[in-house]
Amino acid sequence: MVRPTWLPQKTTFYLNIVLSTTYIAVTIFEMIMHVPTWVFWIDHILWVYFGIVYIRGMQRARDKKRYFATHLIDLIALTPFKSLRFLKVLRLLKVLTLIGNILNKIFRKTNIANVFYVVAAIVIAVAVSFHFVEHQSYMNSFYWAIITVSTVGYGDVSAHTTLGKLLSILMALGGVGMFGVLTSSITSYFQEENEALQEEVAEMKQQLNRIEKYLIDANKR
Repeated sequence: MVRPTWLPQKTTFYLNIVLSTTYIAVTIFEMIMHVPTWVFWIDHILWVYFGIVYIRGMQRARDKKRYFATHLIDLIALTPFKSLRFLKVLRLLKVLTLIGNILNKIFRKTNIANVFYVVAAIVIAVAVSFHFVEHQSYMNSFYWAIITVSTVGYGDVSAHTTLGKLLSILMALGGVGMFGVLTSSITSYFQEENEALQEEVAEMKQQLNRIEKYLIDANKR
């Protein structure tokens, strides 16, 4: 998507994710249920917004054919016909791509990938052990492992043997530490991104101040 010149790049990046997700959610609600009038207006406002963004992008693109090809999903998602409104959900592909870019940046800037692999290996190993100890299906065992390591603990699948209960204790205690590391890594990434955004905003303010000073000096002359 084209970035409005008055918004920092990172702000536009996250704004597009939020607006695209809202656009998809509104479309799905309209397809499966009767929605209030205000939801209808949100849908139209977002449709106008994305339409303007697409048109502005086409106008500013040097290679219009390439822009058309790379933004075909955006164009299809703008279909105004009610019978084809399900095509708006194609924008989900755009959202998933943006989220994938965020995760890729997080993995590159932090050690979260290594932590993720360790957590996955532990979950798989303990789930397989739980399968043999508690005689549960693999699906139930993996479900139990993920619910336990995330410290949610619904309790619908639980341990009954001594060894199974020991596995539950280890998973619950380990889950606190492992998810703490994951959370801190993600928080650290977004904190760095926020600091970079603040620097970008400060630079924009300096540029505006220089422009304002130039205009004042020009008027004095």
